[in-house]
Amino acid sequence: MDSTALATAMPRFFRHARHVPMEAAGPLSFNDLDGPIVTFAGAHGGCGVTTLAGLLAVCCAEASRRPVFACDVSSLSGDLAALFGGGVEASIHEVCEDYVDKKTARDLYGIGVSGVRVADSLKPRRPALANGTDLHRFITHVGTRHGLTICDCGRIGDEAAYGALAAATHAVWVSEATSRGVEKLRSLSLSGALRSGAEHELFAIVATKSSSSRRDIKSLRDIAGDRASAVLLVPRHKDIGDLKSSSPKALDVAEDIARQIKRGVRK
Repeated sequence: MDSTALATAMPRFFRHARHVPMEAAGPLSFNDLDGPIVTFAGAHGGCGVTTLAGLLAVCCAEASRRPVFACDVSSLSGDLAALFGGGVEASIHEVCEDYVDKKTARDLYGIGVSGVRVADSLKPRRPALANGTDLHRFITHVGTRHGLTICDCGRIGDEAAYGALAAATHAVWVSEATSRGVEKLRSLSLSGALRSGAEHELFAIVATKSSSSRRDIKSLRDIAGDRASAVLLVPRHKDIGDLKSSSPKALDVAEDIARQIKRGVRK
């Protein structure tokens, strides 16, 4: 799904989410500082990484007493500002360099829909990216000041994102339930690209048809099983669009991810 579609579809869901009662969203509540740092990364482009990261951020922001921070650390994407509004003039990498050099974080985030703290540039990305070690330190620092920190890492293997992945407490790997998704994820797993500092990880398998191939789903489950990781089946893209339009299933998906984050599955 492209940025324009995201920008028009997501706000309809956000308006719906603002009316969710706090008591009905218990699994989505992150009420202590120094909360989880959750990374989302996909086996290939267009598999729903930004959509799932955004969905979790807005639902948890509505239900939590502590602030939720969302940033895009990929060198290739950058849809969070389109999703939430409230983006800033500097990219997360520029803010990171500013923090490392001056021990401050000017213009760290804007306030997006539902109060999500959004760190994503409103301007095109510059080629130079932050050092991975510096990004790791910065994301760790941000995590201590939020109930939940969410990092959109784009495609698995994007070197610009590994600093955030190293800081993660939880990693969510996203893939479509297709032969292409299986091939890409298996190749990435064998090459060692599925690496992070997370103690817990979750494989989100996104259906692409009303009845995705059982063989592809089983293959993806096997890849997750080899890593002793949890698996979550996510509705097909058509239904994800419906989720953003106000379907209660949106909360079900966000709650399922949040439960896995709170439960944690050791690698």
